[in-house]
Amino acid sequence: MKLSKYSAVQIVRELGSVIKQHVNIMDNEGYIIASTDEDRVGYFHEAAKKVIDERIEELIIMDENLFAGVKKGINYPIVFEGEIVGVVGITGEYEQVAMLGQIIKKMAEIVLRDDQHQRLLRSGEQARRQYLEEWLYGEEPPDEPFAARGLRLSIDIERPRRIIAFAIRRDKPPEDTLRMQEEMEEVEKITRNILRSDTDAVLLTRRNRFVLGVSEQSNKRLQVMFDVVKRNALKQCGVVLVAGADGRPAQGGQARTACRNAEEALKAASLQREQALCFYDEIALELLLSEIPSHVKTQYVAKLFAGCTPEELTAWIHLLEVYFSCSGSVNQTAEQLFMHKNTLQYKLRKLKEITGYDPRNPAGVSCLYMAVQFFKNDMA
Repeated sequence: MKLSKYSAVQIVRELGSVIKQHVNIMDNEGYIIASTDEDRVGYFHEAAKKVIDERIEELIIMDENLFAGVKKGINYPIVFEGEIVGVVGITGEYEQVAMLGQIIKKMAEIVLRDDQHQRLLRSGEQARRQYLEEWLYGEEPPDEPFAARGLRLSIDIERPRRIIAFAIRRDKPPEDTLRMQEEMEEVEKITRNILRSDTDAVLLTRRNRFVLGVSEQSNKRLQVMFDVVKRNALKQCGVVLVAGADGRPAQGGQARTACRNAEEALKAASLQREQALCFYDEIALELLLSEIPSHVKTQYVAKLFAGCTPEELTAWIHLLEVYFSCSGSVNQTAEQLFMHKNTLQYKLRKLKEITGYDPRNPAGVSCLYMAVQFFKNDMA
């Protein structure tokens, strides 16, 4: 185990604000890696080297001329798992600094144990992430050795799970990538905290989305669980979540299919405003949309709205989206768009002139509805 410079600096920074004496922390080679006297950082501390080589429990310096790079004070070894990994020294008369030196030594050893614990946690979490990536997105079918590796990581892939893919709803690509990363980390913490009692729960953060496996449960319970996550994400970090879930429990190699289905359902949910969680078994049109090439969708919309600027196109799509969500009710649509219903009627007639399709009759509705879905799907 190595005493990190970061940990050493943190210790002396905290101590420097509460005690008057200078504190130095040396590494296992005897070099000062942190000090309240910054001019001493990087210098060799001969007394520290003596403590390390001779395994001295306490070295008092009364004469500064005895060792190179040393001042009056006291030095203690920093011990981790029986190994001296560094030395802490405090400058001053022995009677003044002896007790402080013992406290600083204990503090450094506590910090080391905490660093080791956190490192093991990170290592374990990284191994779990890699395993989940292989299980849900790998090409090789999971065999018995793979399943056994999962058990060593406390992941039993033979346990039936419901698979959910969810993401932060974004109307446009984020400009602040750092803030986006912070939001992803916050949502991950919220999700893990809510699901801490589910021993079968697994969570993988993958690029701009999350893939979650939870214990076998009904769609209704799944909806309730996601609503809790969604509500907390909105309250704690101000983001709106949208999700898709496969329609049935999956285990072993079935999980990859369930994962793909959940991501297809997520795409469908991303196109809707009224439904935050979509189930794969309940989507139809969205599956068709996902099979149509992007350039075909773009051409369809461009041909239908020929002559419109991008801004005008966006405005027409928004109007139609609200109109369809209100089931074609002029009164409700006008109310949501904050316009007079006569103005809306005029706009609907204008839309027929532009596209050739009347949104007030079934044939026109079908064509224009597809245009809205193509536009949204292409932008998603």
